[in-house]
Amino acid sequence: MALSDFRIQNLSRKTQIIVFSVLVLALAGLFYMSYLKHSIETRNALRVEVRQLEARVAQAQAIESRLDRFKKEVAEIEQRLEMMKSILPSQKETPQVLRSVQEMAVSNNLKILKFTRNRLYRRTFTSTGRLRSRWKATTTVWAVSLKGSASPHA
Repeated sequence: MALSDFRIQNLSRKTQIIVFSVLVLALAGLFYMSYLKHSIETRNALRVEVRQLEARVAQAQAIESRLDRFKKEVAEIEQRLEMMKSILPSQKETPQVLRSVQEMAVSNNLKILKFTRNRLYRRTFTSTGRLRSRWKATTTVWAVSLKGSASPHA
């Protein structure tokens, strides 16, 4: 049978349906490959991007919701700091304390031999102002060795 004699009408009905189905599937495959595949990939990429953006928005909203709480905490801490600044000296007073101890010793006819650091005390203090707060402080106790005799003042 020559190729020029090949006609679809010469085939059986079942074969004609199979050939037609194969052609339709081939055309559908070409359409999918040329047009729909790119559109589907673009849609999937956009879906992934939307999910990522939604996650970022949710994360930003969570941070924003905590921002007000953080601002309140910062304001409270700043109030406590101002209160503590009014309580605590602006600089170390050790030289002044040593001078006053020396003056008291001299006024009582005593001589300071040495200062000895004993131990640290950790204490919790509570303020009773508008803003009630608690804080911990460490205090160093010093022992003073003295020599001499104190005469009672009459």
